[in-house]
Amino acid sequence: MPTPARRRRAASLLLLGTGVLLSGCGPYPAGSGSSGSADDGPLTLGFVNGGDSRFHTCLQRSVEIAAKDDFARLVTANSR
Repeated sequence: MPTPARRRRAASLLLLGTGVLLSGCGPYPAGSGSSGSADDGPLTLGFVNGGDSRFHTCLQRSVEIAAKDDFARLVTANSR
């Protein structure tokens, strides 16, 4: 009988994790955040690269290209 208990536990953890992820995706409440308007300048993005492998360098290049195409300012760092 441990199988149904494991499934219930796994399902409840999955629902809890999904709820936590979705709760962080909502818009900011009115009055919070910066006091300026949305037209204060270009959006500044931060990207932390996790290594020097081909995957990581390709990922960083694609983020840089996307930021340049969307006129965003990008700040990158390598976690090593």
